[in-house]
Amino acid sequence: GIVRTSVVHFVATNRIHTLSCKMPRTTDNKVTSALLEFADATTAHGVPRAVGSFSVVRKIFWSAFFAASLAYFLYQASTLFNKYFDYPVATDVSVKFATIDFPAVTICNLNPIRLSKLKTAGGEFSSYLSDSGTAAPSSPPASRRKRDGESNQGDVPEYDVDWEDSYQPQEEKGEGHEQFRNRREAGTSADSSDSSSSSSSNSSSASDSSSSSDSSSYSYNGGGWNSDYDGDLSSSDYEEYNEEFQLVKNFSSLILELNRTSRISMGHQYQDLILECAYNGRACSKKDFRLILDEKYGNCYTFNSDKVSLRKVKDPGPGHGLQTTMYIEQDEYVPAVTPAAGVRVVIHQPGEWPFPAEEGFDVGPGYSTSVGLQVTTIQRLGGKYGNCTDGRDKDNLYPGKVKYSTKTCWYTCFQRLLAKECGCGSRFIPLPENIPACPVPVNFCEDFWTKEMRGGNIWCDCPPSCVDNTLSVTFGFSEWPADSYEPSLTQKLSKIDKKVAEKLQTSYDARRNLLKLTVYFEQLNQQTISESPAYGVENLLGDLGGQLGLWVGVSVMTVLEVVELIVDIIQILLSKAKRSTKTTDISGQT
Repeated sequence: GIVRTSVVHFVATNRIHTLSCKMPRTTDNKVTSALLEFADATTAHGVPRAVGSFSVVRKIFWSAFFAASLAYFLYQASTLFNKYFDYPVATDVSVKFATIDFPAVTICNLNPIRLSKLKTAGGEFSSYLSDSGTAAPSSPPASRRKRDGESNQGDVPEYDVDWEDSYQPQEEKGEGHEQFRNRREAGTSADSSDSSSSSSSNSSSASDSSSSSDSSSYSYNGGGWNSDYDGDLSSSDYEEYNEEFQLVKNFSSLILELNRTSRISMGHQYQDLILECAYNGRACSKKDFRLILDEKYGNCYTFNSDKVSLRKVKDPGPGHGLQTTMYIEQDEYVPAVTPAAGVRVVIHQPGEWPFPAEEGFDVGPGYSTSVGLQVTTIQRLGGKYGNCTDGRDKDNLYPGKVKYSTKTCWYTCFQRLLAKECGCGSRFIPLPENIPACPVPVNFCEDFWTKEMRGGNIWCDCPPSCVDNTLSVTFGFSEWPADSYEPSLTQKLSKIDKKVAEKLQTSYDARRNLLKLTVYFEQLNQQTISESPAYGVENLLGDLGGQLGLWVGVSVMTVLEVVELIVDIIQILLSKAKRSTKTTDISGQT
């Protein structure tokens, strides 16, 4: 069998060689001869048998089988290319023991404004002094006060200012419900009041400003705010606005009309709130905290906010974390708007803007609360492998060098949308330059777009960060101070602040005003979840080579044979072109 096959192959080879030799040596015949020689000698399986077989049946069989194998390889190759261009990722999990960056800890008193400051303010603020809260208005009067043009966020020193001097009457009034209804029914946007004309002019300037400075990308899937919004406060659009929610919202809006200096001076001060602070066993002070002015909680204080000079954690345990003793001043609580006592705590990454109204947890007085942390780092590939960003190309209205987060991106995007569609901005988000705050008590345009955002009809281009640190939290509680510890605590407080010590003469007063907070890492095992390409170029080439070898019998050597054939054909064609040029020259000379 082997001898017979070799003889047949030898005869077939000689036959092809004889045929090629008998052909006239034209260029076309040279190309055909090169193709025949390649087909006979190639290492690709099936091709030599299809060309060299004497039997027509065998020629057809091998040709058909080779074509079918090649077709199936092309199908498999298309599947492999689709898999590669899907850019799949693999998730790798690793755990290592290392020093860890301590997070930022933001602390806010649950009461935004001190009662003593509110009493001296008078005016509309007096409506919120009722113990039961029933005397507080469900919506503030239409006449409001003018806000100072300063930004309402950032790191500033505390000021001792006269609140009366900074509270000035506001000339512009918000558009009332009936005015809005009449304008809708009349089918015109003509000025029906001083406020509407002001709003119209604001809209014009806002459109110019937002179009020139808006780098936030957003899209809207709804029908527009005039298509299905009836402006009826009793409709389902406002079912979620219960009395308590509206009361707090209106109170916050009233406070936000004050300038920054007044708001800081009316809130709880650092030296009153944080009586004692220690990190890693060493005392910390006011300079280790940054003042953040929050729209809901007023003065908030962030420890380790600077992402440049971060504090490192080298040892686990409560003694190597942040320990604070706080005095919440319950006698200064506003009864109508602060139903709970304690502080709001947000643990976040250094450099990120905290959102205590949406994230964090409350710590009540009379307890020592311990918060154990564990960190998980998520690393995304981004680019062609997924949608993530480092935030450098994203718009940000928050002051200072704030680290990118999806929330700051979302609120910036939403504020830009309000500036474009309503000609004003939300009082609860930093305002763009030259954009006024939306009027109060009610602005239907702002409320409509807020409703649309909550309904998921607004899309903003706010992908996750390429590197995220997530913290898992474990809580522990114990009554504090213990009965046996109270004498020592009183003695310590008398050295820190005599006025506070005088107010806390009884156990009742101490436990309704004092609390202890400890934030620490339980262990220094840092878990990292990282993405890596699941199917790279080397995987693609390996699979293509395997499929080629299995179905067609092609290897790298076969590819080189094809390259050699192409070079031979090019040389033949170039020789023909040269001969044609010489023939043309000779005929031209004769």
